[in-house]
Amino acid sequence: MDSCKINIPHTINDIIKFLDRDEDNLFISSFYNDTFELMDSSFNLNQFLKIYDRKITFFSLSNEKIFPSYNQPLHFILSNSLLILIQMAIIGKASRIMLFGADGGYIRDTEKTYYRHGEPDDPEIYKELYLSSPIEDVVKDTNMFFNPIADIGISNIYKTYFLPKIDIINCSKYSLYTPFPKVSYDVALDYLKANPEKKL
Repeated sequence: MDSCKINIPHTINDIIKFLDRDEDNLFISSFYNDTFELMDSSFNLNQFLKIYDRKITFFSLSNEKIFPSYNQPLHFILSNSLLILIQMAIIGKASRIMLFGADGGYIRDTEKTYYRHGEPDDPEIYKELYLSSPIEDVVKDTNMFFNPIADIGISNIYKTYFLPKIDIINCSKYSLYTPFPKVSYDVALDYLKANPEKKL
């Protein structure tokens, strides 16, 4: 999944390699905020869509908190990529969702979270991607586009698709994401080994 127009020029080759696999895989993206705007002139969007039509799904976004709905089933409340992906997994009838490395940023000078402890692989890319610093932008993203929206958006998914609620568990005890239970890896592994009906 990638729907960030700043990311896409850096990830498009990997996306194409992924789509070229002889597998029934799926690329999830959006045209929100003109996702493919920064691609160079050698990229032909129409040709890309034509070649991979059966392997691409596009969602749309809105500031209104009534989505998704029966009439617009892939129209989501404006949120971040992780929350969109969680909602898509629920629509795909995931039996439960386990998040690993989902810290929503991290507290400075701590080893309690997993998010980007080392230097980025390519610092030049991050200079382009972030206006301030990666840490500050991710925390802002968490507090604006995930925590206040997740419960509403996911509840709308269950209603729209007539689906039962599932367990969504974050295996990052000190995560800044607040809507889901946060557990250690040991607790998560015990849960996965347990009878599917067992709840935390």
